Amino acid sequence: MASTRLIMVANKSNKSTAPSSILALDKSTYRYVKLPWMIKKQFRKAGATPRPKQPILYPKAQHPGLSPADNFRILAERRSHHSNLQLLDRLWTERAHLIHRIEHPPTPLTPLPLYERLSSPSPVHVPPPIPSTLHFHRSKILKRTQEFEGMLLATVTRLEPIFERLKDEDLLQDSGRSVRVSETVRDDLWRWYDRLQDLSDDLKNLGRLFTNAEWRNLRGALKRIGKVSFEKVDSRLQEICLELAQLNITLP
Repeated sequence: MASTRLIMVANKSNKSTAPSSILALDKSTYRYVKLPWMIKKQFRKAGATPRPKQPILYPKAQHPGLSPADNFRILAERRSHHSNLQLLDRLWTERAHLIHRIEHPPTPLTPLPLYERLSSPSPVHVPPPIPSTLHFHRSKILKRTQEFEGMLLATVTRLEPIFERLKDEDLLQDSGRSVRVSETVRDDLWRWYDRLQDLSDDLKNLGRLFTNAEWRNLRGALKRIGKVSFEKVDSRLQEICLELAQLNITLP
């Protein structure tokens, strides 16, 4: 029978007399079933909270402590065991190397006889001399050289039309004709233009000896030249040359 609900029915005629039966509710069918009175003992603990079982505690075994001599002996045994393990590992590694050398012997060389070694000595390799043009540059100089090479090339290319016309001015003066740009201005412009061409062609070697101040001076000169307008060169040649001469360009 499923879970039941016990209901005791007392005898109304005689209260002192124990009841002969009880009613039990069957929750599966929800019907009351009459059961004999003695079966009540089987359901006395139905629904009660079970008591937790207490663990059985056994007394701990009392071990006597080790003496200092025993501790020292055990420590010495551990150290000896560790040393033996290290020795065994080293011997095992040497054994593996020896097996590898036996299985893979080196290729025997055929030495030359003594008379051949005495008569024909081995040639001595003489390294070639260091070229005089070999120079080691610092990274700072290399970076500056790469930066200024483009600036110099652009400036020289921009000045070429001006100085092509100055060449014509020199030819006119040699033939006794009138010129638009005076000889003093032309000489001053040719002075720093020739140096500018040299720097553009060989900056890697010339720039090795430049100081920081000379690099700054070169940068400033290129900037000042770049600010001059070269529009309408034929009609403004005298004005452009005077403006370039007033810059007082000095190159390192």
